[in-house]
Amino acid sequence: MPLKGSDSDDGGNDDLARLLSGKHAGKHRRRSRDADDDVNGFPRLRSPRPRDEEEPATPTSRRFQHRRRRGFVLCLRTPTAVVLSSAALWILFYALSLEGGDLVSIVARLGILGAYLFLSIALFVLAVLVAVFAKGIPRKTRGGLLAGLAGTCVALLIYDHDESLYHHGGYNALIFALVVMPSLAVGAAEIAIWKWLGARRAAMCHLFALFVAIFVVSARLSRAAAIWGRGFGGETMQPLARTCKPTKIGLPWVDLLPAGAQNFWAGGLTCAPAAKPFSAEIDADGALRVKCPSNDATYIPLPVTREWPQDWKLVEENYEGKLPQPFNKRVMDAIRRTEPFRIRGDNAPGMLVPRTAEAAIVTCDGVEKLVLRARRSNDTSSRTLRPPEQMTGSRQTKTLDVIVVFLDATSRRHFHRRLGRTVKKLEQANADGRTRLFQFFRYSISGFSTGPNSRAMFTGTSPNNLDTVSPVWEDFARARFVTAITADTCQDWGASYNPRPAFHFDHEMYAPFCHADFFAEDSNPLGNFRGPYAINARCLKGSRVSDLALQYAGSVSSAYPDRNTFVLAWLLEGHEGTGEVLADLDDGLVSLLGSLDWSKTALVIAADHGLHMGLNFAFTRNGAVEHRNPMLAFALPPWLADSEGRGETLKANAHKMVSGLDVYATLRGLGKVVDPTGFDDPDVRKRAQGGKNLMEEIVPPDRLCSDAGVPQWYCECY
Repeated sequence: MPLKGSDSDDGGNDDLARLLSGKHAGKHRRRSRDADDDVNGFPRLRSPRPRDEEEPATPTSRRFQHRRRRGFVLCLRTPTAVVLSSAALWILFYALSLEGGDLVSIVARLGILGAYLFLSIALFVLAVLVAVFAKGIPRKTRGGLLAGLAGTCVALLIYDHDESLYHHGGYNALIFALVVMPSLAVGAAEIAIWKWLGARRAAMCHLFALFVAIFVVSARLSRAAAIWGRGFGGETMQPLARTCKPTKIGLPWVDLLPAGAQNFWAGGLTCAPAAKPFSAEIDADGALRVKCPSNDATYIPLPVTREWPQDWKLVEENYEGKLPQPFNKRVMDAIRRTEPFRIRGDNAPGMLVPRTAEAAIVTCDGVEKLVLRARRSNDTSSRTLRPPEQMTGSRQTKTLDVIVVFLDATSRRHFHRRLGRTVKKLEQANADGRTRLFQFFRYSISGFSTGPNSRAMFTGTSPNNLDTVSPVWEDFARARFVTAITADTCQDWGASYNPRPAFHFDHEMYAPFCHADFFAEDSNPLGNFRGPYAINARCLKGSRVSDLALQYAGSVSSAYPDRNTFVLAWLLEGHEGTGEVLADLDDGLVSLLGSLDWSKTALVIAADHGLHMGLNFAFTRNGAVEHRNPMLAFALPPWLADSEGRGETLKANAHKMVSGLDVYATLRGLGKVVDPTGFDDPDVRKRAQGGKNLMEEIVPPDRLCSDAGVPQWYCECY
């Protein structure tokens, strides 16, 4: 169609061609000037022209002037600005996550502090990925940004790297590193995939991967939820006939992870063997037998802490370095003051260690090894000799070894999750008829941490009762039981949770676990990588500390085969944030179970509470439920369980609500089986009323939490 005013078609076409040519040329000139005006998104400043040479005010020049006025706004939209603003925010939120306080305040604000921490992690990951991959950042600027981000990490770690409730930067930094490193790897991989495949193909691949992930995760979570209520022998938690509304257990997200996934980077759970192995042991007669290749060895007996006053056995649970002479330093001072004894020759006949010593550090060719064993004491043998009237008749002639394996921070489900070989060993002993195994699915906590729960279990007192009363082992001592205690930590239970005029166990084994090689002397002994809260292997002189403690616990019965014994072994492998170290107990527990004389052993496996730290507890409903549902099981001699209907009563209580008060009453009931007259309670008025002997009393199905001594805020109905 001819243009308006043209004389011919050809003339109109020529005019149109010239017009279009001029139009595109104008666009090209504007683009060229725009390219000159902007460098990396910023206006280029030019020397002003003389007034007589000033460029005419074209639309392009007006656009340039407008950009100069908006320079600050444009700056905020650059990759550099994104990095700087993200860095400022991540520092702010990380600093907010460092707020400390006492146990109550930390627990109350745990969700908020966790949200601050994960928000800071997300902002840090964003800043790093933009700084590395965004276009338009000069090389030197990019390097400076990355160096600055690394510097802020170091500065914040220096600012707070402690591992206490009031200063918990060390724990924050650990979680930060655990989440940031894989997040950066995933982020970098995502960017590479989108660049390589393109947006459309990458979106399709991600959609397919999402469907697969949903299917796999759903299947695994469904199976984990289905077996959550399963116990020994495949028995499953049965519905509880009561009026309360059942509590949802939540999704067990932790079961999505393979065993060891949360702490594989921390060094594993094995203790390095000695470079020059040698053998050393203390036999039943107290003779130290050493086979050293050089036939030249020394040993140092460890101090006997049994009669130390309780104020000598204090430690700082929330370490701040304020206690001048804690328990572990007193032990190390005693070790340093002791001159080593030299062992010459092949030591075939053995060398008697000092009469009261039950542990020693043996050195051979510069390699150290710890040996320990309970040794029979004449004084204890005399005190525990049963009167003649208890030595007649069929039942009275039987002796009983009560062993309480006290697992700190171990839920019922987590026991089965991490201690598979121990579970099978107990199930096999029960199937063979060597013992009778009983479990309790609804064992509930009396408080948040060890203090109130262990006091309920061992003293029969409720959480709000701070009276210092005699613990259950004093009842056993009055009933002429040999009493012994050990723990794979440098902490005395009485000094920490029930201070009262000193009661001395007949045997006590704390000293090895106060050694500076395990329990740090001049720094925080409760750190993440050494000590009783470590997330990696807990070793001492080449051995697991739990193996040493269980070895000692098992040796008490062999030292007193003709006496009744009560042994408490307090193990802290469950007390750490990853939930992985509990598996380190499996070998030691299997070894202990294999050494027991089931015909006279009453084994109690009890926890104070479930895990109350780590990601599962802090951010999932299932973690909160497991914290309130600790492990509890009894393995009793057949003659004891099968008489007077005890076994049937225990089975009837398996699915009822029970608490630490019931454990206390049942422990006393075990002692009364062999000595009914020895359990007169001098503190009966100070104890909580309501604990039931689970061997003799059937718990009502409609029992209330208040009746069991369970505070309302921990009351659960599964």
